Amino acid sequence: MQLSSAPVTARQYHVNRLIWAGFLVFAVIDAIWIIAAGITIDLSGFMPLFINLSLCALLCFFYGYIRKDANLWLAGQILAQMLLSSPILGGFSYLGARLALPLLDEQLIAIDSMMFFDWRGYIAWVNSMPWLADILSIAYDYAIVYMVLIFVLLFLLRNMLHLQCFATAYLVTGLVTITLSSLLPAVAGYVHYNIDVSQYANLHPAAERDHEEVYFGMRNHTLNTFALPLKGIVTFPSFHATVAVLLIYASWPVFILRYLSMALTLLVLMSTPVDGGHYLIDVVGGVIIAFAGIWLVEKAIRRPSLQQRASIAAAAS
Repeated sequence: MQLSSAPVTARQYHVNRLIWAGFLVFAVIDAIWIIAAGITIDLSGFMPLFINLSLCALLCFFYGYIRKDANLWLAGQILAQMLLSSPILGGFSYLGARLALPLLDEQLIAIDSMMFFDWRGYIAWVNSMPWLADILSIAYDYAIVYMVLIFVLLFLLRNMLHLQCFATAYLVTGLVTITLSSLLPAVAGYVHYNIDVSQYANLHPAAERDHEEVYFGMRNHTLNTFALPLKGIVTFPSFHATVAVLLIYASWPVFILRYLSMALTLLVLMSTPVDGGHYLIDVVGGVIIAFAGIWLVEKAIRRPSLQQRASIAAAAS
């Protein structure tokens, strides 16, 4: 277990400002689009988010101005960004669905066939083994809970550098996934094949057709209200697959959790076609996005700047 309480670097402050600037840009885009489309927002479910954001603001104020602690101040900033990602990026996914571009399910299924993967055959196979179906459902349902626990652990270890890297990777990959989903829309297996899940006695998919009403409501412009909290409607690429890979990255500083995270990630990736209704190419796309996001974040935040490398070289010579 690596306990770290290193000072917050100038690059970390810079990345934090960039993230807030990005949130502002997308909040403005969402607002303009919402107004232009005549969409209303149902705030009846806003109170939990408001309370949590208020606590983050108090944390930042206390450790930014009273008992100054840059690491804990940054932790409050990161937590607020993670909380805001749901309404701002989620709202962007709703609006992207309103583009109503042609659905690409048949093309995605064709790519699956090229990889020798039959989605309906796979869910039937999982259904034939109740013990496996139960394990995969648990892994799928609790992956986000596990992610939150890692977030809390990194906070307790005061490893804010890695916490920021993980959170930034989460936000960046979320944005990429939502953008691609808007431009390359699909409805996923259960909806595309119009499957009645009750025919599969041992399957209890978490997502199933949960996104169907909202997605087609937005796509057909028959639903003109955003009700908080927003539902996940992204299918291709699979953000659940992306998060599964990010779990390994997030837990890496805690040695004992690395292998647990690897095992959980494998189970989540196996469960995603069943519990999320995703095609195999959705999962592959999500994994690729995760690795690309990790590489980008490592280069942007952790890698020494040219000036730092020059200083290191000068000290070594």
